Amino acid sequence: MQTKYKIYFLIICFFLLNSFAQEKKQLQLPELGDRVSGAVSSAQEKAIGEMFLMQAYANAPLINDSIIQEYTELLIFRLSENSQVQDRYFNILLIDDPSLNAFAAPGSIIGVNGGLFLEAENEGQFASVMTHELAHLSQRHFARNVLRAQDSSLSSALVMVSSIAIALITNQPQAMMGGSAFLQQESLRYSRLFEKEADRVGFTNLVASGYDPESMGEMFQNMNEMRRYYGETPPEFLLTHPITSSRVSDAFNAAEGLEEAGTKKDSLDYSFIRSRLKVYYEKIPSVSVQYFEDKFKNSNNPSNTYGLA
Repeated sequence: MQTKYKIYFLIICFFLLNSFAQEKKQLQLPELGDRVSGAVSSAQEKAIGEMFLMQAYANAPLINDSIIQEYTELLIFRLSENSQVQDRYFNILLIDDPSLNAFAAPGSIIGVNGGLFLEAENEGQFASVMTHELAHLSQRHFARNVLRAQDSSLSSALVMVSSIAIALITNQPQAMMGGSAFLQQESLRYSRLFEKEADRVGFTNLVASGYDPESMGEMFQNMNEMRRYYGETPPEFLLTHPITSSRVSDAFNAAEGLEEAGTKKDSLDYSFIRSRLKVYYEKIPSVSVQYFEDKFKNSNNPSNTYGLA
């Protein structure tokens, strides 16, 4: 298995290095005072993203469901209209994995595990994760990480992206741990500072989009409970986005005094998507039937009827 990871790693690095070599032929000077673009330009981020997508579409386990794809793309685009993201030509990857995970990658790429829909109890909670990932893009956290690690040269950035691509392509998050200590340290695990910034910017985006301000705190609370449940083997998202009690309380505190803000929590579309994925990931039909029959007794939500059908 280690040989397999190394092959993926070498392929990705080759494409990325070649992309950067081509990029240098067309020199793009950063704006005065813009140290971030001096480290990695927007065009270079786009090039990295294109190589990432090439490998993802060829190798990653993807959910081939046009209904779920369209819903996710429309929701993210609507949220982006109230965000600071400049490049809204998104590429949305629906990863066929029932575990909780989401990520943002250079080039306006957002990845969403099918399991996120199962763990986010309503659209507001799901949207809070999406606005958080949009904030990683708008604040250019990848480029800022490169700037911070410039002592190791731009090749460090390639290793960082490659390590995530390996984990995605092989559907083995631990692949990031299978290489050298450098891979472990330099992977795209945003610092606490970036996480806090993404929470703040994402929260503003969430509220501006009309959602209940408490949605983010509720999602963090759910994730915190999951962390306790999984113990030493939490989902990958909880490793890259560590949840602390202070982070949960900060999210709820931010929602205080915003009674006049939006109150949207859920949508019928989202509940249908959850039911669709619940059936998809439950391999024993009788278990799905029992689940939705129990739900139907407590709620006549059409999504429960849809799940039974």
